[in-house]
Amino acid sequence: MKTLLLIFMVVLSTSSASAHDFYFSFAEMEYNDFTQKLELTIVVTTHDFERCLESQGGSIDNMASLSETEIDEIETYINKHFVLSSSDSKVDFKFMGNQVSLEGTTNLYFESKEVELEKNFDVTFDALMETFEDQQNKLTFYYQGRTITSAFTPIEQTQTIQIEKNEE
Repeated sequence: MKTLLLIFMVVLSTSSASAHDFYFSFAEMEYNDFTQKLELTIVVTTHDFERCLESQGGSIDNMASLSETEIDEIETYINKHFVLSSSDSKVDFKFMGNQVSLEGTTNLYFESKEVELEKNFDVTFDALMETFEDQQNKLTFYYQGRTITSAFTPIEQTQTIQIEKNEE
């Protein structure tokens, strides 16, 4: 009986310790008219992001204290899995910092070089989808007082964002 109880406890603890019901991350992006740069924040579940980087051959020892190598890994990963493109050109993002919360999420902050924003651009946001088949992502884009929200799933990893520019 004790053996059966021990097996039950081990199975129960391992199944609940590593799994959760949903895989979701979101991003907020804003175009800064003064600097002509895109400012991007991506919020991920910390342990999911670490696991995803490990599956890609990377490793993060401590998200709260990143080495230059780890910063390069994060920047490379995001520029591969958050892709903004228009007129056959891709916008790259530079890692600006991060913030780890006690709730188990990490905010990753990025900024682009100066870009001229076009009326239509494509965004692919498939971060973590190669590791978690149920992963879903959401992008909220802020531009000149407007808000555009797009959802990304394993079936629809790319969305076209259409904006109307204010005429000055």
